[in-house]
Amino acid sequence: MKEKMCHVPYNFQQEFEQRDDPLNQEQRSYEMPNGDRLDVIEVNHHKRITAAEILFDPSLISKRADYLGPAEADCKGGIARIAYESIDKCDSDLRVDLYNNIVLAGGTTMMKGFVERFEYEMKKLAEHTAKTEININASLTRDQAAWIGGSMLSSMSTFGEMTIKSSEYLDTQPESERYTCILKKTVY
Repeated sequence: MKEKMCHVPYNFQQEFEQRDDPLNQEQRSYEMPNGDRLDVIEVNHHKRITAAEILFDPSLISKRADYLGPAEADCKGGIARIAYESIDKCDSDLRVDLYNNIVLAGGTTMMKGFVERFEYEMKKLAEHTAKTEININASLTRDQAAWIGGSMLSSMSTFGEMTIKSSEYLDTQPESERYTCILKKTVY
């Protein structure tokens, strides 16, 4: 639903103040599968852009501080800021490669305007610290990236060595050692 109905505005405030919905009633209606019948719901302009804007400005969630702890309630910025700060925390030798190869994946990135807004925000955040060009890679099949990656991983000849059988996990005692069991398989 979000990929078809929501879009990420380049300028949220300006678009939010727009009174007229740019879509007609048929375009802003969405059929939801609901068992044997289909329900049609209408999604208005403000809901479509606000749902997407929360990714870039989480402060729009009014009850945010109620369910987050004190440290998390002070967080600033959204998805672009998190990506920027993650790259900034990496070794300086890696930052150039990371800025050159930012890969967007997942269905949420398929919302109209997401790639453009993410790229704009990243460039704005990193304009003084990035010592290279920022390249955002957004494949047309990025909504299937996890499945494609999982398929590639499972087809590797070493996949069996990377996995843990359910019995092996359950037989690991004490329970606190189960995480070590997983870690031994993932770090090689």
